[in-house]
This record gives sequence, structure tokens and C-alpha cells, in this order.
Amino acid sequence: MAALASGRLFGEGPAMMTPIWLDLLWGARAAVPVLPDTRLMAVWQSAGWSVVLACVVLAVARRWQVGARAQWAIIAATAAAVSMPSSLGLGYWLGMSFQSPSVVAVVLCSGRLYRNFASKSPTSSLSAPSSGPVGWILPALGVILGWGMLLDTLGLLPVPLYQWGFHAAAPLAVLALMGVLWALEPKPVAGVCGAGLAGLVAMAVVAFSATRLPTGNLWDAVLDPWLWIALHIVGAQKLMRR
Repeated sequence: MAALASGRLFGEGPAMMTPIWLDLLWGARAAVPVLPDTRLMAVWQSAGWSVVLACVVLAVARRWQVGARAQWAIIAATAAAVSMPSSLGLGYWLGMSFQSPSVVAVVLCSGRLYRNFASKSPTSSLSAPSSGPVGWILPALGVILGWGMLLDTLGLLPVPLYQWGFHAAAPLAVLALMGVLWALEPKPVAGVCGAGLAGLVAMAVVAFSATRLPTGNLWDAVLDPWLWIALHIVGAQKLMRR
């Protein structure tokens, strides 16, 4: 969510006083950002947007029942459009507007693309109906985190939420939470495995810890503005099915 909270990265925006007890507990002011390699960031931005856009375009194209060759052509055309150099490429403008997609979004879209060719009726792990607790908790946590990032950007939170994403303890905290969710729903409910959803987020956190992609902040690895909007839609669909 760097596009929402980038003003916090270099101390811009309204001044914020963090409670002393919270500083002692979390050490927010002691968090030193560890940023990814700039060349790796450029590769991720191009590859990430290629995967996300190909997933979206194919989801629309499947309504017209296009063949497998046409689907591969769509993927190739999307990758080419995103990867063109400088301002000629779609990836350049997407990066200027939204920076890079989150690791979770890319993993979700990659899984959707795989199921697109492995199955005749692919479904998204997040959009598929689920009555299990994880199917509700994970989207709700994503929505809450996104609203927290927005409030942090506007200077309406008493704590530097976005800055916490740079702290070394943040990945450990999220991994611990995913472990709890894994234990809550170890078996599939209504065709969706809550443990798999929690495991997906855990994989994204591990990938972030190894590469620091996409921005060096954990929150940008697990959530981005488009995924945040999608989670609102998923939550609304779940409420309508009840």
C-alpha cells in the first residue's frame, strides 16, 4: 500500500507522536528500512503487472469461450504491452500510478492462471464460496489493514502503522497469525481450504523476507490498492450469500 502511505516513508505529512509504551513494545522508531535491489524492483514491477493483467483479461475472455491458443496469445500480448521500454510500456504507467502489485496479488493471479489451463472451470481461492472461519477472517483482515493504511496516510491514526511494516518483527507476527488461522481450518470447507489461504499469505511473507519485494515494507507485500478493492467485493458477495 505504498501508494497510500508513501508520505510516511520519509517523514512527510502531519507530525505524529507515538505513545512511549508503544515505542518500547514495538520499537517503531528503531525500524530501519531494508529496501530491495532496484534492478529486482524493476523486474518485479514488469512481471507482476504482466501476471495480474493477464489474469484479469483472461477472466473476461473466458466469457466468450476462447480457445487455449487464443488464451496463450492474450498472455503473450499482455506481457509484451507491459514490458515495452520506457513510457511505451503499459507497465511504466501502471508503476507511475500504482507502483507494484503485492506479492499476494501476484501469487493469487498466478494460481488462477494455472487453474485456467489445468481445469475447465477455474475458480479463485478468494472468490469461491466458503463458510469456514478463514474464508471470512482473511478478507476482513485485509479490508481492515487497507483502511488503516488510508487513515495513516491522512494522519488520523495515533501510531505509524505503515512504518511498522519495515520492522523486523512484522513478518514474524504475520506468520504467527497465519499459523493460528491454519489451525482454525485445517480441512476444506465448501471446497476451499482455509489452511491453503493462510499458507498462501505465509508464502508471500517468506518471499518478502527473502527479497524485500516490492518496496521493503511488509504491508506492500500482502496488500495493494487493487487487492484491497477486490477484498471489499469478496466480502460483499459473502454477505449476500448468507
